[in-house]
Amino acid sequence: MKQIKQFLLARKTVLTLILLILAAVVAGYIFPQKFTATEEQFQKWHEAYPFWSQWSGRLGLDHVFTTPWFAALLLIFLVTLTLSTVDQSRFSYRRTFGRGTAPDSEGTRIAASREDIISIIRDAGYGLAYHDESSLKFIRHRWGYWGNALLHAGMAVVIFSSLLIVLTEKRGLIHIVEGDTFLPGGPWLLEETGILGGRFILPDAVRLEKSNIEFWETDEVKYQTTVFSFMGSDGKETRHTVGINLNVNNRGLRIYQGRSFGEAFYVSLTDSAGKEFNRVFNLDHPVKRDKASYGNFMLEGIPYMLKTKYYADAEKRTIDSKDPLLVMRLVQIDQSLGGVTGSGEGGRFKMDIVEKEKVLGEVSLKTGEKKPFGPYAAELVHVAKWTSLIFTRSIGMAGVFAGFFIIIIGGTLTYFMPPREIHAVREGDGFNLTFKSMKFRNLYEDEFKKIIGTFNERKNR
Repeated sequence: MKQIKQFLLARKTVLTLILLILAAVVAGYIFPQKFTATEEQFQKWHEAYPFWSQWSGRLGLDHVFTTPWFAALLLIFLVTLTLSTVDQSRFSYRRTFGRGTAPDSEGTRIAASREDIISIIRDAGYGLAYHDESSLKFIRHRWGYWGNALLHAGMAVVIFSSLLIVLTEKRGLIHIVEGDTFLPGGPWLLEETGILGGRFILPDAVRLEKSNIEFWETDEVKYQTTVFSFMGSDGKETRHTVGINLNVNNRGLRIYQGRSFGEAFYVSLTDSAGKEFNRVFNLDHPVKRDKASYGNFMLEGIPYMLKTKYYADAEKRTIDSKDPLLVMRLVQIDQSLGGVTGSGEGGRFKMDIVEKEKVLGEVSLKTGEKKPFGPYAAELVHVAKWTSLIFTRSIGMAGVFAGFFIIIIGGTLTYFMPPREIHAVREGDGFNLTFKSMKFRNLYEDEFKKIIGTFNERKNR
């Protein structure tokens, strides 16, 4: 056990752990994370970095802070900090309440009584921390000895709280349309839970009331807010507003505004027999008024693919319009075998699959329009806004803030209240006084000289 403790407290071990945790944090910023990057950003990144793309999912680099290996790093670092805190606390206790030892440096002999020694040094702001028949120990700012212990304790609290978050945090992402309701236990578009998190189920249903987005003249988002309601089983509704820099805390949940938003197109297809196929297509909002947003969909009961795109404005004059244009293409995909490729070594050959697309129909629709669409009649029934919301539940955030508060206290004690000691050891009919400062000795030596001067002044009276 002693060897394990020495290994964990070794400087190389501590520095290695710090560097690995910092590397993980940096990786969390370099690699797009599931809950902070949009689908488009993910796709562009994977296309730009195909080599790292294949390792991102395998190593969990797209969700660094909920991976088992990151939790293991935090756990080992927590053990190290806990052991270090215990050692620092023992040291601080001995320095605060123990006898201690006088410095080896030569002191100043004062011909004064024990009572005078105590009186003058106390008047200078020093407290009597220890005494026996032959020695006295005075300390100024004795609690400064606990600065390092509190620094380590604060870091241990932060790491422990972070580990709790990594192990138990639950996060869920939904895309929700105005007027629609997400029920408790419903399928998340994206769900991520800690190792001990379990399934993430909301306590109440969530309904999207309004998605508000305003754009600059450059077509970039000026601001974005979302109004939603929690609907309790008792019929009580509580309304909240989230935005890019506005989060909501409710019943142990923290809700954030997601980055994705767009329009939901309610489309109805009717075949020659009068059978209807209804579907809602959620398409991301275009980035420019003259650029389209794309999406491919399959409808149950229809053996074709629907390739869709839409412009924010049918006339392409504005990025924020109530008159979007939806373009759909009905495509039949035929797969056929292509040529054989491979080296032939070990029988390793690969048969290429060739996909051929046949366009059966294309249609452009505005709200309320109904037009022929290949073997169907297509109608754009309704258009509504949709947005993304991120829900999180975690324990430990309060501990993180408490840990940083403890670190601030420890840093204040260490750098703004450094302890100073004066040791008085009896020599004949007087005492030999020595001075010790944990930090900034040259800065506080004048303080000791002033005390010596007080003794000399009293002697010369």
